[in-house]
Amino acid sequence: MKYTLLLALIFSGATKLLSQDTTYFYFDRGGHETKKEHDYYYRKVFKLNDGYIGYDYYANDTLRMTGAYTSAKADVKMGKFTYYYENGIKSREGIFVADKYDGIWEYYYKSGKLASKVDYLMDSEVSLEYWDEDGNKMAGPNANEVMPEFPGGEIELMKYIKSNTHYPDSAFKKKITGMVQIGFVITTDGLIEDVKVIKSVHPLLDAEALRVVKSMPSWDPGRQHNVPVRVSYILPIKFQK
Repeated sequence: MKYTLLLALIFSGATKLLSQDTTYFYFDRGGHETKKEHDYYYRKVFKLNDGYIGYDYYANDTLRMTGAYTSAKADVKMGKFTYYYENGIKSREGIFVADKYDGIWEYYYKSGKLASKVDYLMDSEVSLEYWDEDGNKMAGPNANEVMPEFPGGEIELMKYIKSNTHYPDSAFKKKITGMVQIGFVITTDGLIEDVKVIKSVHPLLDAEALRVVKSMPSWDPGRQHNVPVRVSYILPIKFQK
């Protein structure tokens, strides 16, 4: 009984010590610090020997990242970092030196297959190699960042907006004009999400602009390091007589 009690006391003391030495940070989807109740992921940083170890977790407590920092502030990354998708598959892995990408970084599709290898020299890209989702190496130069695209390109997007936007009758009669700016996110699957008014003109025109954007077909998603990524986009829709 005494032995069991001693173990319990030791464990309790260790837990309190770990709690005291652990710093928590909370971030929104864009990587900006936020309050705990609004977090998309959170970070735990604790001291280990002469450095600090960090673990990021999605809001559902699934591991998002592991890596090392030079201080408890977690503001300078140093050493190997590994990132994960929400499905638990590794998304990228490589080395930071004084918060700069250095050496070979590998990027993965959500399937776990290799998407690209990028050789860095203190944040500068030295070389790129890409693979498609079937594992075939892609020939020729590859852009490291590719913006999302409406099916058929920008001209087709303008045609779609023009043919699908209907000037509200009451707004037309009242001669209400202007340019509504709509913000939205194009997901890794090319879907439209988080549609909102960035610049308002009038509730009637705002509502029609929102309707048009929400009705758009799927886009070709944006890519970084050959991996589909979420991209924020702002689309102006002009109403004029």
